[in-house]
Amino acid sequence: MKRILGCFIILLSICTVLTSCDLDSKYYPHNYGENEWIGDKYDARFYVNNEGSLMQDNGTITLNGEVIEIVYLFIPGGMALCHYRGNAEKFTYYDTPDDSFCSGNVVYDKEGKTFTMEVYETSNDNIPIGTIITFTRKID
Repeated sequence: MKRILGCFIILLSICTVLTSCDLDSKYYPHNYGENEWIGDKYDARFYVNNEGSLMQDNGTITLNGEVIEIVYLFIPGGMALCHYRGNAEKFTYYDTPDDSFCSGNVVYDKEGKTFTMEVYETSNDNIPIGTIITFTRKID
């Protein structure tokens, strides 16, 4: 019985360590230097300038002809939050405001050229939940 309990504790410890690792962190957009990433929908784009927080990047989305300034926040575990830029100083990695623009699951390619974001929450009726936006790194 002690052996089974010991094995269970070791297995639980290994699982805890593995789930706390951020295996995608080396694929975040800011790891590829200053650059522009362009989305295939809504004229979505953001700019990595390596100023300030490495997890936050300024960008825009165009909806019905209106350009909306937003901040993209990449979170460990394959998520991204998009917030209205006016609220950028109000949130950090750990504390986000209630009025986010959209949130989504992110899948990064392993070459650093593209990633996809599937929207799972939005405060804007023009971007349906389930929308997939593919961002491509602009290479000069």
